[in-house]
Amino acid sequence: MMHQSAATNDSKEAAKRTPFVEIQSVTKCFDDFCAVDDVNLTIGKGELFSILGGSGSGKTTLLRMLAGFERPDKGSILIDGQDITELPPYERPVNMMFQSYALFPHMTVTQNIAYGLKRDGVAKDEIADRVQAMLKLVQLEDFGKRKPSQLSGGQCQRVALARALVKKPKVLLLDEPTGALDKKLREQTQFEIANIQYELGITFIVVTHDQEEAMNMSDRIAVMNKGSFQQVGTPHQVYENPQTKYVADFIGGINLVDGVVKEPAGEGAWLIELPDFDMSVPVACAEQLQAGQAVTAAIRPEKLFVSTSTSAEPGYLKMPGILYDQGYFGRLSLFKVRLPSGHIITATAQNRVRTAHRAIDWDENVHLSFDPKSMMVLTK
Repeated sequence: MMHQSAATNDSKEAAKRTPFVEIQSVTKCFDDFCAVDDVNLTIGKGELFSILGGSGSGKTTLLRMLAGFERPDKGSILIDGQDITELPPYERPVNMMFQSYALFPHMTVTQNIAYGLKRDGVAKDEIADRVQAMLKLVQLEDFGKRKPSQLSGGQCQRVALARALVKKPKVLLLDEPTGALDKKLREQTQFEIANIQYELGITFIVVTHDQEEAMNMSDRIAVMNKGSFQQVGTPHQVYENPQTKYVADFIGGINLVDGVVKEPAGEGAWLIELPDFDMSVPVACAEQLQAGQAVTAAIRPEKLFVSTSTSAEPGYLKMPGILYDQGYFGRLSLFKVRLPSGHIITATAQNRVRTAHRAIDWDENVHLSFDPKSMMVLTK
């Protein structure tokens, strides 16, 4: 049984590497504003893929072109080898789950889920079987007779998901799928969506502005800004190895520091002079840099350690500072440290010890330490 499960997982992963949704040189402009600018993207079969970006980045316009609500000015969109660029929405092998859920308030849960199948003329027995299977999938078997007004936000979200999936689309488009939910329910629902997607093996394309949502749910993420993709990769790749300052700053917290390349430091690293840190740091970088080149060094807040002690882990670099500000968020604390240069650095720490007292007070002398391997070099 173990070998069968491993083989199934291998086949699913192989399918994800096979092009299934292809966006080829797609452009869409409105008057003199280019919302989507000559983008190319390939999404694998059975992949849970997120398009992540802020307001005005072009992500919603791209989703609408996939759904057929907008036509590209240039380029093509293919699904499973079929060019769907000119097909109307109702002829495309896709379905869409809207941010507002768009449930019919006068219909029961069962009627909402069955609506699309009835319009397609599916036989009553088959509709009943497929609706029941969807209710079981989204864990709403006892709620079939209720109206949307009698459901919680999370339950409405699952009804909308079931209604979108019951027609067995090749691709499901999700527009900000958990945006209307509170934080705790949003996190729970993200896992539920990911589990349902994995169980069904349908390609999901999620559009979201929520970095945590994209990181939690996705096999891969495309970070979008000003109509183009800044970076495409796994959540780990995008977070730990951002390719641009925009991606580094948009995904999670980041400290950006101006630096100058001094010389090669061996094993793919370069010695970067950081005046604000009053030190030079060997930083790994796959790019070919030049001595004297201006670059940006970046380090995540959780990679920095704040202490009143002058000691540090072997191999770590340290620098003095003064605690400028701090915030308590329950599971973690945030510290802003002013360096002697005046530069403010942000660090975070897990609150591992239960205490009602702050470990460090404002204006207290502290030391920051970090592993130089945690630092990145950004040239774009």
